[in-house]
Amino acid sequence: MVDSESIIPHIAPITVSVPFGDFSNGQGYLIDYFAIAMVVFLVWLLKGLMTPNKSSN
Repeated sequence: MVDSESIIPHIAPITVSVPFGDFSNGQGYLIDYFAIAMVVFLVWLLKGLMTPNKSSN
């Protein structure tokens, strides 16, 4: 059980998603654009850390 005295309280995740397909038969997809954007942003940040500095001396 999570209560107000917990060290890490439960916070609902942020989502910006769009449903595709028919969910009544279990054949639908839920595309979460916020999660995709966060992955792209993290890859961009890691790319900046991993590439060597191209400064001329």
